[in-house]
Amino acid sequence: MIIHTVDQNYLGIFNCNFRLNGELLFTGYITLNVLTDTFNKPLIHLFRESSNSSEVKLICRNSSPYRRAEWTMRRSTTSVTLTSSDKVRSDRFSSPPFNGYDFPLHVSPVTFEDSGTFECFYDRQRFGMFKLTTIRVSESGGPPGGQPVVLRCEVSEVSGDPVTLAWMRMEGSRGLLVKQEVLTNSHPNRMLSVTLPSLRSDQLHWQCVVFTEGMLRATASLTLTLPTQTTMSSMTGMGTETVVRGVITMAATLGILGLLGFYCRRPNGTQTQRQKEEPAQLEETNV
Repeated sequence: MIIHTVDQNYLGIFNCNFRLNGELLFTGYITLNVLTDTFNKPLIHLFRESSNSSEVKLICRNSSPYRRAEWTMRRSTTSVTLTSSDKVRSDRFSSPPFNGYDFPLHVSPVTFEDSGTFECFYDRQRFGMFKLTTIRVSESGGPPGGQPVVLRCEVSEVSGDPVTLAWMRMEGSRGLLVKQEVLTNSHPNRMLSVTLPSLRSDQLHWQCVVFTEGMLRATASLTLTLPTQTTMSSMTGMGTETVVRGVITMAATLGILGLLGFYCRRPNGTQTQRQKEEPAQLEETNV
């Protein structure tokens, strides 16, 4: 289970029940402690799917009051200010008015280009640092004509710990592993692809899952669609109509060529009459 954006409301004990055919085998417990401030804490690495419905909320909090706060985003050597207590934006990057203690950053929707390092500063002191790695899934190919379908799962960055990508074919809430691969920073690409020779009704629901250090970090879902019966019928009708038109055009062309050939071979009546008259005139002159 992944809990995104943990705050004080999630403080407590969680339990996990293991059942076989409805019978409870055993129960595991884990206690979740939530820190009250983010000052001087190590880098937190987060993974998020890039989609229209994805979001991430980064927490920046301190128990003592401060006058000014800001969020910055850094990619390689470039850093930009996203929000601040002086200027709160209301687009994809937003923060509530600063109350001196809390200044969270909300990113929605998350795009693939949002990968980078986010830092929170209170009066120019860093109070939080987060590294965001984004994931995107896509498909290409497929109908019409029963073409192969290629599924792609890509991560924005692989640095430090290896990242494991896996494609799961979903059957309800159960996932069947189809393909997985471990990516490192020396890997030639940051993508895992699966090719389906043709699309079937039991291959419509997929999920790309991301693991680091043996722990589930994120999932990205992909739903495929089969062409409707109406679409297939229209495609078939268009194909039949094209064939019929081709046959008619060919028949008409052959008919015209046949008429032209007959016309060229048929003797002309005037020319035949002249041929009959001219020898008579020549014979009469010779005498």
